[in-house]
Parts: sequence; structure tokens; C-alpha cells
Amino acid sequence: MTTHALPQTSSTLGVEAPSSDQSVRRPTERVGLLALAAPLLLFADGILRWVDTVTTLGDPGSPPPHTTLDYAAGSIGVVATVVLLASIAAFGWLAVEVLRHPRLSERLSVGNLVVAAVGVVTIALPLGLLPLGALLVLVGLAPLSRGSQPSVPRD
Repeated sequence: MTTHALPQTSSTLGVEAPSSDQSVRRPTERVGLLALAAPLLLFADGILRWVDTVTTLGDPGSPPPHTTLDYAAGSIGVVATVVLLASIAAFGWLAVEVLRHPRLSERLSVGNLVVAAVGVVTIALPLGLLPLGALLVLVGLAPLSRGSQPSVPRD
């Protein structure tokens, strides 16, 4: 009985299966996605909270929610709370990745750190400026989302 070796393609069209190197994301790619996703999720949470506040203002006699548990009682509140928890998880994962790969933090300049810090302070203030603060954090973390390709000299 004779056995024949099969070619290393995934189909008869000649498309090669991805190697193990291509299927695993590099830390810089993960950090880039997290640097975009975390502030955008926080921005979405702020917009959902604004929408829910505007819709409850029309109801006479309904006080505005004061705590997260009061807020999560409505359907938009449930979605916003899930988005907020996803944002917190993404920020935590981003922090762990930056701590594991310290060279990534070299991409952030002092100006970026100041903008991100102003965004965090804006979020912390009880003025309802969560979306604005999230956008400031997004701008501050933007250098982390760039790839690690060397810059091309201009002529």
C-alpha cells in the first residue's frame, strides 16, 4: 500500500493556510486596538447616558438617576452599564499590556500624557462631560494605536 503526501494548501485554489505567526497578534497590534476601543467604548457609554437622561427629562415626576444601580434600571441604562464595564476591562487590559511591554509607552510624549490626564479629570468631574473626556483620552492615547513601521523620510 502506497501513501502520497498531500500539498500544504487549504484548498484546491492554491490559497495557503495562515502560518502560526500570522494568526497570533503582536503586542503592538493588541495595544493599538485597545487604545482605540477603550476610549470609544467610554464615549459610547457617555452618549447613551446623555440619551437616557434626555428621554427621562420628559417624564414628569421622575428624578434623575443618582447612582449606577439606579441608572441601570432602564433598558438604555443596562446597555450603557455593559458598555462601561467593557470599557473598564479594555482600559485594564491596555494597562497590563503597556506594563508588560514598556517600550510601547515610549510612543507617548509629554503632550499626549497631558491631554489624556485632562480627559481623565474631565471624566471625573460631575459635570456630565464623559464623552468629551473620552475623546480627550482617545487623542492622548492615539500614538499607541499607530503601527511600529519606521517613518519614511520625505524628499
